[in-house]
Amino acid sequence: MILLKITGYKPERILKKLTDINIYYIKTNKDYIIIKIREKDLKKIEKRKTIYKLEILSNNNIKYKIKKLNKIYISGILFSILVAIFFSNLILNINIITDDNNLKNKVLKELNNNGIKTYFFKKNNNEIETIEKKIKEKLKNNIEWINIENIGTKIIVKLQEKKIKTKQEEIKPRNIIAAKNAVIKLIDCQNGEIIVTKESYVKKGDLIISGIVGENKVAAKGEIYGEVWYKLKIDYPYFFEVDEKTNNKKYNIYISFLNKNITLFNNFKQSNIKEKLKIDLFPLTIKIVEENQIVKGNTFLTPTEAIIKAKEEGRKKILGQLNDNEYIIHEKQLKQNLNDSKIELEMFYTVYENITEYEQIKE
Repeated sequence: MILLKITGYKPERILKKLTDINIYYIKTNKDYIIIKIREKDLKKIEKRKTIYKLEILSNNNIKYKIKKLNKIYISGILFSILVAIFFSNLILNINIITDDNNLKNKVLKELNNNGIKTYFFKKNNNEIETIEKKIKEKLKNNIEWINIENIGTKIIVKLQEKKIKTKQEEIKPRNIIAAKNAVIKLIDCQNGEIIVTKESYVKKGDLIISGIVGENKVAAKGEIYGEVWYKLKIDYPYFFEVDEKTNNKKYNIYISFLNKNITLFNNFKQSNIKEKLKIDLFPLTIKIVEENQIVKGNTFLTPTEAIIKAKEEGRKKILGQLNDNEYIIHEKQLKQNLNDSKIELEMFYTVYENITEYEQIKE
């Protein structure tokens, strides 16, 4: 039903012509009447309204409500887009990438002098190129080059500082000694006299390359690689909790605006999130994501599986302390102990490792 207000001189006259519709009087007045009619009868009144003014006060029809709501949503979306476009052209943050605070302040001052400052509108590419040249010329004693980028509402300034060349510090005479007990596998001598040979066993502190060559004292230079040994104890449980992905999926919408994040629907307590669609209207970002619920599950290992996992864990610990040119030559299980909750292993590792260490030659 529609609640309709008819305004004009003796408005009841228009209704006398409509004898075929049901009319429910709500309120009457000499200048207007308020009536309740059916949706289909509204057009009949509109055709005969002549000098009278019609005003719909309310409408319970779903289509009418949807149409009204659509207008509100469309207006809201258009307003949001205008706001987003406005803010996307503002500078909200300036990030100058350098550890030199003094230089950072100098660059920031020059940016401000050239109209690049927070809450001001961004410059176009031609303007930025001109500003870069001005700043490089102004700070030519401090920087080699400068690059200014517009990234969303941020200004990112990258620069290369001008380094003042300093005289290289002279290396004092020194020896190269063994950093660990090892069997020598490689001697890369670039300066000095080799004292031991390949495949020799050395103890920590033993001299390998001497900095005393004849009557001269030099700075020994080179790298020594040897075979070194480690024992490692590893405990690994039979039972532990793991995150398990379920088939329970849903889609969600994330909205980010000026460092504020809004989620339109309830999240899973724990989930794996995949981004399906991303719309950037800086500073507004809209993401449509697929959430796959994750629940806590229990994993039980057999003793054999636990041993495999323990060995993998031990190998990771050894490799984690090695550099690029270093590696595990061999590994061997020494001891094994099984109890109710975990397995205990003792492993032996042979490792190819850099054992170079320097020792100053005393005067």
